[in-house]
Amino acid sequence: MTRSAALALTVLALSAAATLTAGPAAAKACTNGVCASSTDDGRTVNVYLSTRLIGVTHYNVRRNGSQFESRGFFNFSARKGFDQGYHVQACRRGGLLQKSTCTPWADFHHTTR
Repeated sequence: MTRSAALALTVLALSAAATLTAGPAAAKACTNGVCASSTDDGRTVNVYLSTRLIGVTHYNVRRNGSQFESRGFFNFSARKGFDQGYHVQACRRGGLLQKSTCTPWADFHHTTR
């Protein structure tokens, strides 16, 4: 690992550790350096992701056994009365032939009323 990659990893880890942990994504919740807010119109849940971490290039999202990459927004079908969970990592792409560096998984949920 190059010195700059090691430094970036250290900054990412320290920033994630210092981030305030909040509850589930009702308005806006933050954990492990990732913040999520969600809204729904009764049919679709819209999730907006953000972070104050430096150098984040994308987010990994896990939901219902599937994993995908997001640039900060995704949506899924609303299920009235259900608490629907999703898990997110903030990531920084690695260099040539290097893996991405990501925060630990952050757990969020949205309940459609």
